[in-house]
Amino acid sequence: MSLSRVLEVKGFFLITSCNWTKAELLDVFSEGFELFEELPTPKFSFGGRSGNTVAALVFQKSETSLDKVS
Repeated sequence: MSLSRVLEVKGFFLITSCNWTKAELLDVFSEGFELFEELPTPKFSFGGRSGNTVAALVFQKSETSLDKVS
């Protein structure tokens, strides 16, 4: 059963990942969900660039979700 089917419209879910970037998570959850908030996480700098070691995002199920009830 998919997350979208068990979560109510306007319901929230939080995902924290050390394996996927913010961009990857946004891509995976783009259908049926909207980014509600990005939570602060530790940052690092190396070679003149900075980034996060962890991505922590709060998504909200959109009203236009394409759920099909069987």
